[in-house]
Amino acid sequence: MGGVETTELREHYARMEREGGYVSTCRMWLPDDLADKRVIDVGCRRGKGVYEISERVGAAGFVLGVDWSAVFLDAARAGERHALDKSGLVESNMAFALGYPEEIDQVAGTGSFDVAIANSVLNLAFDRTVAYAALARTLRPGGLFHYAAVVSERGPGERALAEACAVGDVRAAAQTEERLLAELRDAGFERCEVVERDEPFEDMPGVCQIVVAARVPTGTR
Repeated sequence: MGGVETTELREHYARMEREGGYVSTCRMWLPDDLADKRVIDVGCRRGKGVYEISERVGAAGFVLGVDWSAVFLDAARAGERHALDKSGLVESNMAFALGYPEEIDQVAGTGSFDVAIANSVLNLAFDRTVAYAALARTLRPGGLFHYAAVVSERGPGERALAEACAVGDVRAAAQTEERLLAELRDAGFERCEVVERDEPFEDMPGVCQIVVAARVPTGTR
């Protein structure tokens, strides 16, 4: 896995466990047409996004929520029945699994999903480039990665990034838009486009939320 050891991953993500969530978060954007799709939600936390995706994909679709926190996954599973009652689905079309972003393909399989969803939690990944490449492998040819990211006009230095990860601050960990798009292309995505852009945060000028739509190539993989 590109030289990244599971022990290192476990230690990195264990340091980020926090009941209060992250210092800063972003909204979840979802593609308009998810009906009947197989969707993976990376960093699903307590499952709120998975519940919404479940309703959108419908009975013929499926959503897998993956997170590195067993505690959060237990909470997500506990809310599954209520979410199904709310959506009116008779049978569950969702599942939850424990895993790290850098090993997401080992959890979800390769070429298994139509759409991948993630938000700015990936700013805090142990190795973003490894995580992006693993995520690309989970998608079918032509599959879409819908990424609600936080970017900065100036990316953090190595020390600032480590400090941001230590406190779970996705905004302080934000890379530049140019670097983000380059990393996605290097990971195997193509047609990486910014499809939504928010105004900068009032308390952090130069940092804003964007949504990137990136696809894996349509040819044989």
